[in-house]
Amino acid sequence: WASGANLWGHEKDDKFSRPTHYDGMLEVVGVTGIVHLGQIQSGIRSAVRLAQGGHVHIRMNNDYPVPVQVDGEPWLQPPCDITIIRSALRATMLRKRKSKFKRRNTEPSVYFPDGDEDSKC
Repeated sequence: WASGANLWGHEKDDKFSRPTHYDGMLEVVGVTGIVHLGQIQSGIRSAVRLAQGGHVHIRMNNDYPVPVQVDGEPWLQPPCDITIIRSALRATMLRKRKSKFKRRNTEPSVYFPDGDEDSKC
C-alpha cells in the first residue's frame, strides 16, 4: 500500500495476529492525518490498528463525513454502519507460466472495413 508503506506495522500485539494475504482476514487501520501518514510512509510510526477479522462491523456515528479509503479508492463517508463479511468466493491470481512457450505474432494486422485492400492504396 502507498509505495510500500506498512500500515499494520511490525509491533507485536496480543489482540491481533500477523496479517497475511491468505488468512481470509481483513485488517482495518486508522490514520489521524497527513502528518501521521507521512510518519507511516517514512517508517517512523504505524497506523492505529482498529480491527481484524473475517467478519467486520464498523459503526460510524460522526456528525460529518469522514474520509475513508478501501482498496485504494478514497471517498467522504457520512454516518453509517459498514459490515464486511468473508466470501466463500476466492479470486484467481495470475502467475507466470513455468514452461517456455512459443509466442505468436503480436504485430497488429491492417484492418480494411470494406474488405477491399486495393482501394485503400
